[in-house]
Order: sequence, then structure tokens, then C-alpha cells
Amino acid sequence: MVITDSGQQAPTLYVIATPIGNLADFSQRALETLKSVDLIAAEDTRHTGKLLEQSGVRYKKLISYHDHNEEQRAQSLVKEMLEKSLQVGLVSDAGTPCISDPGFRLVSLAHQKKIRVVPVPGACAMAALVSASGLPSDRLLFTGFLPAKKKALEDEILSWKSVRASIVFYESARRIQTSTELICRHFPEGHLAFGREISKLFEEIQVIHTQEAGLWLKQHENLRGEFVVMLSAAHDQNGKQANPEQLKELVLSLCLRHPDLSQKDLLEKIQSSGVTARKTALYQILLEVRKEISEKDQKL
Repeated sequence: MVITDSGQQAPTLYVIATPIGNLADFSQRALETLKSVDLIAAEDTRHTGKLLEQSGVRYKKLISYHDHNEEQRAQSLVKEMLEKSLQVGLVSDAGTPCISDPGFRLVSLAHQKKIRVVPVPGACAMAALVSASGLPSDRLLFTGFLPAKKKALEDEILSWKSVRASIVFYESARRIQTSTELICRHFPEGHLAFGREISKLFEEIQVIHTQEAGLWLKQHENLRGEFVVMLSAAHDQNGKQANPEQLKELVLSLCLRHPDLSQKDLLEKIQSSGVTARKTALYQILLEVRKEISEKDQKL
């Protein structure tokens, strides 16, 4: 808590991550912060009320803050924070506020009015999948939820062709088949990582070549809930071979996922991923990557 020169507590906005499934992911710091604030701005007050009760946080004043009232609520809440020197906690239904959830207008206005903003980090489905995908993650483009209309969806996917990064997005079970079909059409040599029910009882993470993704989804037609998906393209939009950095990232991810494979088997697996590069170039990169991995292991 920050105290002003006059001895009053300074108004502060805490951006607090909540579990995306497993309650054990609720950090001690997040719980202590929720206990200490004057009020909590919640995406769904009923949902947050139950979450607080389950987590042992005694009754707190909750106000609704969601997509439909965000602009108006941000103005009134910041005004009240300044007048009463309030400590406010901002939460979404699950995960980190402002990551495809309401919150950025309140945070932006708080900064404009010189109100201190404090992040209380925690669960995030996007970060969880990236960490567990084994796909190149040195450069990422997070696009949130994809457009619902087919023309806008295809335009969005086509725009990724000029992006030198892995793409991460959220999608509903109802639209995942359509989105995946378009991605497979435009990125036939890529890889997709599907994350579903992350941190929950039926958690599933599937990493698959785009040529096989459509079939995999058709075999799992009853999948429910929201997906978080990561796309890594093996080569650029013109079918040219991937640049050395892209190739090295792909080779590294495969080496780490399959440490026991022989040099020959790894090379075959790399080639079967659809990379359009000469065998000699791939072999040289494979040797370099395995040498780097070996040197790192020796240092540990």
C-alpha cells in the first residue's frame, strides 16, 4: 500500500490474475491482495463471488465491469478512486484481465489520472500453451479471439503470412473446425498446437502438422469449451525455404521433444514436417543444435 504525503493511502489499481481452472493456481499474493482492497471490479460478480468464497476470501464489495459497461464504468470508478483514495482489484472470470478480457480502458484511464497500477501476475491460457507447445516462441503474435465472419476470418489468417512469428489465438469449439480448415489451406507446411481445458481435469494439448489437424478435429467432434491455439509456419507464403533462424528454431524444438532419437531419425522427422530446405543444410543445422544442447547439458 502506498501512503501519500498527507498520510492517506494512495489510490491504487491492482490487475489480478485468477485461476483458469485449477484453484491451486491462485497465488498467495493474489489472495492477499483481494483481501486488502476496498472493492473488486469483476467481469461477472456472481462468478467472482463464488470464487472468493471457495478461496476463503471474506465478503468484499463487488461491482460489475464487463464488455458492455466498460467505458462508462471506467470513468465512474476512476473518479471514485480519486475522491476516496480507493484500493481497487480488477479481475476477469478466469486468467489475466486485459488479455482478451475486459480491463484495458480502466487501466489506461488510471494511468492518465496518475493512479498507480500494480500487476499481480498469474494464470494465462495463452502463456500456458506457448510454454508447453514445443513450437518456436522467441517471437509471438497474439491475436485474441478470431473474427466470427468467414471473410474477416480469412483476411485475418492471410495477414499472418507476412508475420515472422508464431501466432497464438483463442477460438470457440463451435468455430474451431472452420478456423483450422482455413489455416491448413494457407499454411500447408505449418504446425498447430491445440490447448483445451488447460489446468482442468480433462486438460489436453495436441501438437500436430497442419496437414493432419483437420482429420484430428473431425475425430474429436464433441470437444467443448474454448481453445487456445498456436501456429508455427515451416516456410513463408511464397513456398520459399525457411530462413536459417526459422529452421534452427524448428530443429531445436524437435530435438528437445525427441532427445532419444538418432541423427538419422531426427533428420527424417524434420523433413517429414514439410520444411523445404536441402538435406545437407538441415543436417548441418541438426549437428549445430545437438552440439549446443550437449554443451548446455555439460554446464548444468
